[in-house]
Amino acid sequence: MPQLLALHGLKEPIKIGIPDIDNINTTLFNLANSAKRGPDRFVQILTNKPRDTFYVAVIEANLGVNRMDFFLRVLPGAMMGSDTYFDRAQEKLGEEHLRELQAQLRVNHRVTLNENAKGLDNDVVQ
Repeated sequence: MPQLLALHGLKEPIKIGIPDIDNINTTLFNLANSAKRGPDRFVQILTNKPRDTFYVAVIEANLGVNRMDFFLRVLPGAMMGSDTYFDRAQEKLGEEHLRELQAQLRVNHRVTLNENAKGLDNDVVQ
């Protein structure tokens, strides 16, 4: 997370502790720096903690913050309950994530679901 947050306004390339990736990040940083790109145009490669997955990260746009836009457009819909799109999307993605996680646990760790157990989601892993 700190590396991801550091993308905006980089002062130096991000170091993740893998020499080949650190060299690529240095090259990407130097190219963007010499081209006088804005603080939201640096591309860097990041990784997760076990370092088994790598991400190419860039900030697509710096839209800034417009509080009036938030108050006028977002807040009224949220307060009145008229816009449930975000809630529905989050619920759907959560269900998909749970199914994928359960499938991954079944395959990688031979986990089974106890169909008779009652839990928060009526699914309990054993």
